[in-house]
Amino acid sequence: MYLLEHSVSAPEKYDEGYNYAVILSGFVDLEQPIRESIPEFGDGIDRLLAAVPLIRENRTDKLILSGGNGSLERGLPGEAQLNADFLIRYMNVPAERIIVENESKNTRNLSRKLRVPVASRPKKAYKITIQNTGDVIEVDPNMPEGKHGLPCSILHITEEMHEDLIDHACGGVQACSTCHIYIVKGFDSCNEASDREEDYLDKARGRKLISRLACCCVPDGSEDIVIEVPKWNVNAVKEGH
Repeated sequence: MYLLEHSVSAPEKYDEGYNYAVILSGFVDLEQPIRESIPEFGDGIDRLLAAVPLIRENRTDKLILSGGNGSLERGLPGEAQLNADFLIRYMNVPAERIIVENESKNTRNLSRKLRVPVASRPKKAYKITIQNTGDVIEVDPNMPEGKHGLPCSILHITEEMHEDLIDHACGGVQACSTCHIYIVKGFDSCNEASDREEDYLDKARGRKLISRLACCCVPDGSEDIVIEVPKWNVNAVKEGH
């Protein structure tokens, strides 16, 4: 039997940066016993190890470990989880930068699940009031793109005035729920939340009907907005304690 992976090689040069690096499983030796929760790896472990420098050099935000339809042995986790445990324990990869997909998925299906939907910029200028501070921001629909979040997202806009106001552990790429905010006024003028955003909002502390993620919430400019940042999500509070 010929293994397809033997005909695949790593690229000679990587791009500057990625939101995600997907590592497909299928290289655990199922014939060997698992010792101390670490399995015996086959030749394919090269693709797991090749992803480590991407994390260490901050060329990717997250590693996605895909695969493992079931337990390798009774009572043990699937292959993707075992690979995650290996990276955390032996390669010092931070757990928060690993996403474990226990079901076996190809990269196209993962892309559909994890893609960041693009929203249109506001049609006209409007104002955002930050309820926590009382500050009012005049929003220019043609403002240049920022470091974090979708263009003209609430995270992008507020960072222009308060760089540390809203936490964003994932860097504003819709891969966590730390930029959770409340749209107190003007909720209906915001773009519709994607399934991906809804998944992370389900994990957010204190979710309400007016909850959104600041990194992907883009108002259309039809009315002024009032937002509230939950006190446990304000960077300034965390830094002060």
